[in-house]
Amino acid sequence: MNRSFFYKVALVLVALSLVPLVIFLSRREGPPKKISVKVHQRQTVENFVLNSTGEEKWVLKSPLAVFKERNLIELQSPVLKVFRDPPIVIEAERALFDREKGELRVVKVKLKSGQLFGASQEGTYFVGREFFTTNSGCFIKIRSSTTTGKNCTLKFKEREVIISQDVRTLIDGE
Repeated sequence: MNRSFFYKVALVLVALSLVPLVIFLSRREGPPKKISVKVHQRQTVENFVLNSTGEEKWVLKSPLAVFKERNLIELQSPVLKVFRDPPIVIEAERALFDREKGELRVVKVKLKSGQLFGASQEGTYFVGREFFTTNSGCFIKIRSSTTTGKNCTLKFKEREVIISQDVRTLIDGE
């Protein structure tokens, strides 16, 4: 057998061995499909915890939170604890927290701070200014006195309770 035959066979074998490489390199895949994801989809979070930014001033906890919009969080059975002396604890059946405004709008709310206990059907707690206000009826108990009325404002920084309508106070003897 002559040399030219071996060269031809070698050339054919080299060409055949390059075919898979050429096919592999020449196959074209398009760019990956772009998936359209809404940035602010409705999301549900279990065991939700939100802390104040920077210095720890407060913590908001809820067993279930639903992000309705960019800054609105709907909460079930929320508990807001404000770290001050004495600490403020706000519990509610449900709430809507506006992160941009720092407002916690609550339904069936109970407030505790030291010897103060309060309750109302609904109201709003302003996180930055540390005060609670309600237009519905409210119940406030401080030490041995109980006050009820409407349009209540509790200013925790100033340690003031303001009730502007239908005020009734009962002072118990100790």
